[in-house]
Formats: sequence, structure tokens, C-alpha cells
Amino acid sequence: MVRTWTVTLAGLGIGMLGTGTADAQTHGEFGEKGQLIFSADRLVPLLGYTNNSAGTTTSGGSISLFYGNTSWMGTSTGAGPGGAAATAVAWGNPSFYTTPRLGFDYSVIPNLTVGGNFVLAFPTGGNTSTCTGNVCTQGDTPGGNVWGLAPRAGYVIGIPDMMAIWLRGGISYYHSNRSFGSPVPAGCPAANTTDNSGVFGLDLEPQFVVTPISHFAFEIGPTLDWGFAGNATHEEPTLAAPCGSTTKTSEGYTSVYLGVTGGIFGWF
Repeated sequence: MVRTWTVTLAGLGIGMLGTGTADAQTHGEFGEKGQLIFSADRLVPLLGYTNNSAGTTTSGGSISLFYGNTSWMGTSTGAGPGGAAATAVAWGNPSFYTTPRLGFDYSVIPNLTVGGNFVLAFPTGGNTSTCTGNVCTQGDTPGGNVWGLAPRAGYVIGIPDMMAIWLRGGISYYHSNRSFGSPVPAGCPAANTTDNSGVFGLDLEPQFVVTPISHFAFEIGPTLDWGFAGNATHEEPTLAAPCGSTTKTSEGYTSVYLGVTGGIFGWF
């Protein structure tokens, strides 16, 4: 009798241990309820096409590894210092959608996530020199800032063997500002040319997820961003007196980005 009870209790203990082990192995699978997900999105814009329109349209494609582009697109023409010959002055609108960003999401129920992206970038300025023969013109490469908020919702579709598809989409708003030195009439104090742009849009980014280890994953997938309602302004000092007079232009701004991007994330 004692031996029978001993064998029975041992069997129950092994069964409970096995159940606990199985639960421990499955606990924390991506997409379970109550997970807090931190991500670094769009770190790798593998392939992309951008089309920006603000009065004039600029577009172009790119293929890159480990690079997020925050460059500005477009040019205008301004006169050189003291009324010298006109020189090209870089200005335009940044490529919002290829800028790396931080993501925060929470699984409110199994497989359903809510959260968003936060974008903050500071493209640095510098100096440029353009020479024609022995005559060189100095200029500024403008710096500035880019920020954005992109709330989103998502749904996780589990796939066997540590894989999943994370369907994500939402709305967004991005804003940029930059300022750089500009020619002014003789005797006037220094002044800057400024560019500002902002756009509301729709972001869709279904991602293929690979989880090599628990609570950590790689993501890669197509991205479609449509900035459908925006405005861009360009203001620069005039070369005519009086000091402080400026010329300001404003245009409607739209932007489309289509590409393939990659990133990483973890959950707790």
C-alpha cells in the first residue's frame, strides 16, 4: 500500500512538473495579453521610393543597408553675398518616412496591440564650398529638427517555429524645421532662411517577425506611407532694403513612401 501511494504521488509530481515546464516554455510567446513591446523601427530601409510634392515634385528611389535617411529634398536659387551671381541653395522637405523611430505597443487582448511610433531627429549642419576655376563660393549646409507621432493598432498572427506576422497601421503627423544663413543687403545684420513643413498621413506596415530567442525579435516587411494633407513654407531675406524684409512662400505638401524596412523589438 505504501509503495502504491509512493508511486502514485511520484507520478503526480512528475506530471505537475511537466505541466509547469510546458507552461514556462509557452509563457511569454509574442502576442499574449498584457505584453509591453519596445521597438526600434525602420532601422534598415532596404528598398524605397519617395515622392514629395510642395509646389514642385521631387522623387527618387534608394537601396541601402543600416542607414536611415533624414535628408532634405529640393533646391531653390538665391543670390550670393553682396548681389553676386546666383547660387543654388538647398532647401525642401525631409524624407520623414525613412527616419528611424522608437515604438511602444501594448497587447490589450491576445494578439491585438495598440501603441505608436515617436520620431525625433536632428540633421546636423555644416559648410559647403563650390568652386568655378579660382572663384569659390562658401555656403551653409543647414541643420534642423524632425519630429513626429504615429499612433497605431496591430494584430499578431502566429506562425509555428518562432515566427509571426504583425499587421500594423495607423495615422501620423510629422513636422520639420531648419534654418541657415542667407545673403542680406549690405550693412544689414545677419539673417536666416527658414523652412517648415508638416503633414498628416496614413501609415501601413505589415511586418514578418522572427524570434530567435524569447522576448526578442527581428522584423522586416513592406511599408506604405501616404502623407495626404500638409503644408510647407519657405522664408528668406530679400536683397533689397529695408533691413529685415523677407519673402515668404507657402505650398500644399504631400508625400508618399513605398519601401521595405527592418527593425528589432523586445517584449516584457
